[in-house]
Amino acid sequence: MDDHVLAELGQDERKLLAVFKRYGHDGRAITKVSLAVHAGFGGDSKRLSAALKNLAANGLIREGGGDPFVGSPVAYRLVRALPRGRPNAGAEAI
Repeated sequence: MDDHVLAELGQDERKLLAVFKRYGHDGRAITKVSLAVHAGFGGDSKRLSAALKNLAANGLIREGGGDPFVGSPVAYRLVRALPRGRPNAGAEAI
């Protein structure tokens, strides 16, 4: 990943990338609800949506897509895999 893009990310985006690094490092999609819980956003959907849009705009994630079921949860996946590193490195390691 481009170090310049990673350097300009905010704390919310780094929290989300830490979740992707831990649970979606192999390209699996993670639902928006699961991302909110694991990144600690609670009920702050505006912050979560803004952080997801910023990551997508920087080309780091994309919508999981391709689910044929109406009303299925929205999911996102990394564009390319991140190295796992230490298992509990947290957002600071990104």
